[in-house]
Amino acid sequence: MQTPEEQQEKWTQNILTVLGFTIAGCLVESVVQNTTKDLVRSTYKGFFSMMLEKVMHAPINLYFDVTPISRVTKSFSEDIHAIDYGFM
Repeated sequence: MQTPEEQQEKWTQNILTVLGFTIAGCLVESVVQNTTKDLVRSTYKGFFSMMLEKVMHAPINLYFDVTPISRVTKSFSEDIHAIDYGFM
């Protein structure tokens, strides 16, 4: 049987171990969230730039004359929504 001092030391050691794992888990989660946020942000910027470039270089008589602006706006917003919520 353990003495009260040994039990206290064992309990303190267990608490410190759990606390260490908790802090390590929080740090890992923070790194993962920041990495994911940076990935989504860079993907968003690249995708939006690519879409905008394609629209701006589309032939006027084949695209803008036959495509209402609301359809272009809707397409942009749906694609951006897919990026925003697809990675989360």
